[in-house]
Amino acid sequence: MGARCCGLYFCVEADDKDDALVDNDINNDDKHEHSRRHPKWCMDDSATERVFVPDASRNKFQVVGLGGATVRMTARLDSPVLRTLPQGTVVVVAQVRSRRAHIIKPMDGWASLSTESGYIILEAFARPTKYKVVYREGIFVRSSPSIEDGRIVRIAPFGTVLKATGKTEIFDAVERVEVEDGWVSMRLREDKGSGAPLLMALN
Repeated sequence: MGARCCGLYFCVEADDKDDALVDNDINNDDKHEHSRRHPKWCMDDSATERVFVPDASRNKFQVVGLGGATVRMTARLDSPVLRTLPQGTVVVVAQVRSRRAHIIKPMDGWASLSTESGYIILEAFARPTKYKVVYREGIFVRSSPSIEDGRIVRIAPFGTVLKATGKTEIFDAVERVEVEDGWVSMRLREDKGSGAPLLMALN
C-alpha cells in the first residue's frame, strides 16, 4: 500500500474530483481535520484492482470527452500531469486498471476511461459490429455490464451471431460488449479475465 496523506487517504487535485472516492465512514472530527490540513479531494487506495490487457486488435481508443483526456505519470490521480490530449485523439491502451488506462501511444502515461459518475472520456475505437458465440455451452446475455448485478435476459447458444452496438465496458477485468438486447462477455473471468474466449469477432 502506498503512502497516504494524514495516514488515511491519498489527495487528488480538484480537476480530478469526479474521479475521487471520498470515504464517508470516518467521523466528522477526522473529516474536519483532514479538510483543514488538505483542502483537496481524496480517494481511498485500499481496494485491489484486476488488470485488463486488451488484444492487439482491440487496443485502440479515442478521446471523446469534451475537455480532452488528462494524462498523468502513473495510475494514481495525484501523480504529475504530463499533458491533456484533445478530443478526437486516438490512443493505444496497454492495460486497464479499474477506470484507469495505461496508454503507450501517442505518449506513455495514464488516463481515465470515464469519471466516477460515468462520463466517458476514452471510448473503444472501431469495434466490430457482429460477434459469433464460440463457447460450446452458450453464453448469458445480461441486462447490464455488471456480471453480478445484471439480470439474465437469455442464453445465446453456440454458433449464435450477435449484433453489437459498438459500446464496450471493462468490468472486473473482462471486456463486456453491448448487443441488441443486453451485454455479453468476451471471455470467462478465470485467471483475471484471460479465461476461455466466449465470442469471436466477425468483422
